[in-house]
Amino acid sequence: MHTRYPFISYLKALCIILVIICHCNFTDQERLNFTFPYIINTAVPFFMLITAFNYSNSYLKNNISNMQQMYNPTLIFNRLKRLAIPYFIIVLIQWFFIAPHTHYTHSFTTLFVNGGMGPGSYYFPVMVQLIVLFPIIYKLVKKYQIKGLLFVFIINLIFEFICSYTNMSNSTYRLLFFRYLMYIGLGVYAFEHKDNIKDSTLSKSLIVGITYLALSAYCAPEITYPFMHWKTTSMMVAFYVFPLFIWFYRELGVKEISNTLLSKTLVLTGNASWHIFLVQATYFTILEKILNESGRMLPVNITINVLICVSIGIALFLSEKFITNLIKRNSH
Repeated sequence: MHTRYPFISYLKALCIILVIICHCNFTDQERLNFTFPYIINTAVPFFMLITAFNYSNSYLKNNISNMQQMYNPTLIFNRLKRLAIPYFIIVLIQWFFIAPHTHYTHSFTTLFVNGGMGPGSYYFPVMVQLIVLFPIIYKLVKKYQIKGLLFVFIINLIFEFICSYTNMSNSTYRLLFFRYLMYIGLGVYAFEHKDNIKDSTLSKSLIVGITYLALSAYCAPEITYPFMHWKTTSMMVAFYVFPLFIWFYRELGVKEISNTLLSKTLVLTGNASWHIFLVQATYFTILEKILNESGRMLPVNITINVLICVSIGIALFLSEKFITNLIKRNSH
């Protein structure tokens, strides 16, 4: 039976706020504070795990069980469309209003394919790859369970060794979905076994994740070889966010959203998280620098950055929803 998980919206709202905070003007020293690797930097890892959890739930909801159904062109197209429409709008804005005032010299197509401008601009290309490859990972983990997860772990690890051995550039590495394979595998596993995962398993996973984060954030880079790019969000961090996600599920699970203004705002923020993500990438490319130069204190900057990005992102989300519904009504 298909089940709704309202807590996912809360978690997505928290994560998108953490994304905005992460991109604020902290110094390198401030980024060594334990809150960065253990809280702030976990936003995208959580988003990846949540995506796998939601896609798995979607298969159940729509009674999808075989590869032919999973690769139904309509299903793939709809998932891509939900991402591509707001992404196209944002990249178009970047191309016309930002690119002319920077050193960017490539075509609009190149900008679109490479993820646009600003922090987190790798996300759209990664999500396209995820949509295409998710059915394979889903079937692997669902059928073989732990053995399937082990296979995903090995493939992800081999990918990291190849990247390290070939000295792959950051600009290439950031666009490749394979660095998030373990998150997707654990997201599927979390959905399939959410009610029967042992506490001891979660504890062991948490210890592995906490230990790796401590080594990657505070020790010499060689210690965490082969994870040389984005170490604090690499595949090993999946072992940290996985038990935390299960804890969120156990605490909030299928509880309905309360009818308070705060609750409704958080749900709306979570639902608009992709639009907010796109807005913050553009915002931090230009406007945030103005705030930094204005001499405001960091807490004030953070508050302003969050309010601006969330507000515009929600406005974009609601506008797109309104126009889409209007087109649907007129087409009938």
